[in-house]
Amino acid sequence: MIIYLDILWFLNFLFNSLLLILTGLILKRGMKKRRIAAGAFFGSLLIPAAFTPLAPIVLSVPAKVLTSAFMVWAAFGARRLRTFFTEWGLFYVCAFAAGGALFGIHYFLHFNGVSFPVSSGFWQFGYPIGWLFVLAGFPIVLFFIKRSMNRMENMKLQTGQLVDVLIDINGKQAKLVGLVDSGNLLFDPLTGKPVMIASLAHSSHLFPESLLPAFSEIERFPEITAVIGDRWLGRFSVVPYRSVGQDTRVILAVRPDRVEIRQGEKRFCPPDPLVAFIKQELSSDGFFDCIVHPKMVADGDARKIS
Repeated sequence: MIIYLDILWFLNFLFNSLLLILTGLILKRGMKKRRIAAGAFFGSLLIPAAFTPLAPIVLSVPAKVLTSAFMVWAAFGARRLRTFFTEWGLFYVCAFAAGGALFGIHYFLHFNGVSFPVSSGFWQFGYPIGWLFVLAGFPIVLFFIKRSMNRMENMKLQTGQLVDVLIDINGKQAKLVGLVDSGNLLFDPLTGKPVMIASLAHSSHLFPESLLPAFSEIERFPEITAVIGDRWLGRFSVVPYRSVGQDTRVILAVRPDRVEIRQGEKRFCPPDPLVAFIKQELSSDGFFDCIVHPKMVADGDARKIS
């Protein structure tokens, strides 16, 4: 079997570089090309060393561990020990995830010992997966790992701000999941009260059927309220708002009998709450049903849940 050492060495250098870049992107570290290249080059030295009398040493587990540690140090520099171990651990996570994904795809493409052409390559180098397959699949796998990590980070940030919200109107209740969003700065201009935004998808049962069109067609509000009577009229407030790239608009807000917000072991009951109901879903992933004004949590009557 012919082994093209220069090609094998270059591919290893390339993969090491991609792994270090992915690690830096996930950690949002500032990266310098020469440092990434230095770390990747040092790691790739194991390839030529494996064909020398030093092979038993350089291919041992301790040597590989030390090599990866130096790669991370060379790529990102020496910070606090805790930061270094975080970078080092994530480097291994990326390496194992990429390797596992490639092996999984390779064996997924095998049926009864027969593989698709994409899983074989011109150079085998003693490995069960062709290098052409690895060369094509490795960057794609790293891209999806990066996307997945970012999505997990966003989910973690969102779930850390999620609260349970109970809205009570005329004895009817809606239990929603709220997101405390510091970007929600909607206030009632008359009373100065903060306004929560909720989706009607899970709260439409709080209102009479004839009233629902008013939330999406506010110009019909006078006509609709003339039909439903004064019992509801005193609950409404028209709140102006402005979003990016749009002119000032108005939204219909309601004064519930009670709004209760639960965050961990605390319960908040904001005084004289206002909730603006909209027809649209607020979360495409279904993580939350309403956007809670941060002032409702800051100024609410906080009590420990018994």
